Amino acid sequence: MWRGRLQGTHPIERLAPGRRASWESIGRRGVPSYVNAIDIEIQYFDGCPNWRAVDSMVRSILDESSTNAEVRLTRVEALDEAERLSFRGSPTVLINGADPWSSPSAPVGFSCRVYRTDMGLAGSPSASQLRDAIESAKRT
Repeated sequence: MWRGRLQGTHPIERLAPGRRASWESIGRRGVPSYVNAIDIEIQYFDGCPNWRAVDSMVRSILDESSTNAEVRLTRVEALDEAERLSFRGSPTVLINGADPWSSPSAPVGFSCRVYRTDMGLAGSPSASQLRDAIESAKRT
């Protein structure tokens, strides 16, 4: 039985010639995390009725588009933590550390966030808004 493997068949070797990568840098799709990697953080507080829907939409969009991304859920538990994070309501979606729907005038603290969508005001961005924000992050 042959126990070797073909040279150049692993994503590190195939996609990153000459680059050093460790096994820890492999993203969820078996691609090094520095190849089109997007960092998505969903901030929420317990009792928010919308964060699970946002999480589901984000993961669905990533699967459909085969986007290499890390999705982190951050539960905000205290007002001092909300202030430190500049948490402007639940759910807050940060893409590569930026809030695509931020409003500097929105107060920091525990509240249900409201988003302007094509269908009017909603408790989360629409799937098309999330898709556009993710696609925009892939281009930068």
